[in-house]
Amino acid sequence: MARGQRRRQSGPGRWVLVGVAVVAAIAAAATVLVLQNRGSDEGVAESSTANTELSTVYAPYVYMTLADRPTLTQIAEKTGANALHLAFAITKGDTCSLTWDGTTALDTYKNEITAATDKGIEVIVSSGGAAGGEVAEACQTAEATQEQLQKLIDLGVRYLDFDVEGEERVVNATANTARAQAIAALQEKYADLKVSFTLAAAPPTAADKAAGAASTAPWVAAVDAGVAIDRINLMTMNFGGDIASQDMGAAATAAATGLHAQIQSIQGVEAAEAWGMVGITPMIGVNDVTAETFSLENAETIADFVTTNGVGMLSYWSVGRDTQCGADVTEQPVPTCSGVEQSDYAFASAFKTVLR
Repeated sequence: MARGQRRRQSGPGRWVLVGVAVVAAIAAAATVLVLQNRGSDEGVAESSTANTELSTVYAPYVYMTLADRPTLTQIAEKTGANALHLAFAITKGDTCSLTWDGTTALDTYKNEITAATDKGIEVIVSSGGAAGGEVAEACQTAEATQEQLQKLIDLGVRYLDFDVEGEERVVNATANTARAQAIAALQEKYADLKVSFTLAAAPPTAADKAAGAASTAPWVAAVDAGVAIDRINLMTMNFGGDIASQDMGAAATAAATGLHAQIQSIQGVEAAEAWGMVGITPMIGVNDVTAETFSLENAETIADFVTTNGVGMLSYWSVGRDTQCGADVTEQPVPTCSGVEQSDYAFASAFKTVLR
């Protein structure tokens, strides 16, 4: 049995460990789509099975401490989302204590979270991110890390995402081990606890070819510890290099295709199940790499790709940016607008088509 392998069974939120043989049988029964293997040096066509069993989760990111934002239930209504990523639960410096954005007590938004889950919205708490402290790095031991993660579960959520960024952070063996062991212990305690890892995408090496996740170390450490992984969420943004700026939509789909291959290898699953474990998260509009702008046309490309391949999750950074900037905004990117010409929630309108 592949470690960490799981699939959805008879309704949202219920998961069971399954063997590769079962997955293969499911894949064989699914609709077969012939896709071009863009990652193959030989350029041959690959027969890939569309994932028809796992429904797509559409889970935009919410910057929780952003001033004057709508409530979580209002955001779900405005975006059409069936899930939301709440960002970010981080530590302040090396202090082993999680708060929102390093400034705001975790229970500040507990009523919002309860209201959202009562409406059937899947709430995913994301810890880490590009800035601020990462819980396992700050806490150092599995026991201390688990204690902090328990506080997130106490908010009433059963989905934790671990956004591990930075060249040094992703290869921090002590933190990776502590985090993995803490998650494994929590999954022993909570059978319904789902877990994902959010990782940076490697830059494309050609217009239609990319490796997937730039580093898999936090993910592999979790699998080695016996953690059941729900999905791997790829940040298809800020690629760098000379390729992505030409077509951010193509860069994102190439990166997701590379991740699909990584999932098959690391998780030991077949093609359809692997697509169901793929998550894609672009940064809408102007990216931190100034030559890279993710357009509404790119959003349509991603939505079509998700539908065609049965990708498990589509997100974007972030809901607060899904509006046009006013004249007073002189720098990009900012958390309150996209930097491109658009109507309010235009990116959400393109992305929510994956739920049809």
